[in-house]
Amino acid sequence: MTSETILLLGRNEGGGEATFLETVDELLESDDTYSHTFQSESSEGIHKTVLEYFNLLRWKFLFPEPEPLYSDENLSDYDIVHAHSNPVVLKDSIDVPFVYSASASNYHYLRDYYEWSESKIERRHAVARVAYKLLQLHDRALNTGAVDRLLIWTEFPKEYYTRIGYSEDQIDVIYPSCRDFGDGQTPHNGTNVLFVGKGGRKGAGIAVDAFQNVRSGTQELTLHYYHPPGEQPDYAGEGVRLHEYVPHEKFRTEVLPKMDILVSPTKYESYGYTLVEAQSHGIPVVATDLPVTRDILGKGALLPSRDRNSFTRALDSLVSDPTYRAEMGNRARANYEARFTTAAFRQRLYDSYDRAMD
Repeated sequence: MTSETILLLGRNEGGGEATFLETVDELLESDDTYSHTFQSESSEGIHKTVLEYFNLLRWKFLFPEPEPLYSDENLSDYDIVHAHSNPVVLKDSIDVPFVYSASASNYHYLRDYYEWSESKIERRHAVARVAYKLLQLHDRALNTGAVDRLLIWTEFPKEYYTRIGYSEDQIDVIYPSCRDFGDGQTPHNGTNVLFVGKGGRKGAGIAVDAFQNVRSGTQELTLHYYHPPGEQPDYAGEGVRLHEYVPHEKFRTEVLPKMDILVSPTKYESYGYTLVEAQSHGIPVVATDLPVTRDILGKGALLPSRDRNSFTRALDSLVSDPTYRAEMGNRARANYEARFTTAAFRQRLYDSYDRAMD
């Protein structure tokens, strides 16, 4: 494979999307297979006018589309344009291979998290399609014509994208990776259960209730609840310790090695980096049975329905049986090694770039 030049576009706004962009950026930077430019902030100029009209339409018609990114790069200087998640406005017409990546889809977020009806989603998307055409915005779902390859993070959004016009041959599933810090644990007393995220969507109430139900039978059990800065979780109680988010590397090197179980009663996930990171440390996971969690976790997890009794039973089975907990942790680690290493991600990403240029 010859050295090619890539323009990587995407907003570095935190969360899993930012982690993905940072991973791709570091990967491209770490070897000489590709040279690249990473743009995460909009250029000046026409972007301001486009953004004004875009926000006016978004407010007037209430369509929940992310803010676009404007790039004034000369596309002729690149062999591939790779845009991630956000819509983009480009200075030139796209005469080079155009790759789009996304964790899932806006459609699934509106349907599964906000519980919008199909008709409501389609009405909003109809408005968005007109706006995108007028403002010359490129997006992986609302104007698909220019996209040569679509990279999605799991199998579950594939049906939606084929339904709106992509062929299966255009779509690559590239499971994002996380760094391998090893699966060794830091010695600690008792059993530590981990919950991470915003309380509502991530199901903090279910996690805390299940924990308290199980803890009634043992005092050597602690729930560590990591939440966004500024959030005031109302879940204080015996054995519950609240922590604000810590820097990502500290979370990986100091927090996860002390955890024994991850619990995630989430309502919706587009991916779930924390699930992958826990598996890399050999931590068994109890997560809601969703299409994406089934795909990511496989046999390395317990997948109950999203209710307190189901999570209580699943958590209790791991807390009460250390041998079973170790077995599930080994399965989680094996799943990570087989599917989510940096080497596996690199191969899938570069294969997609190659196919885009064929």
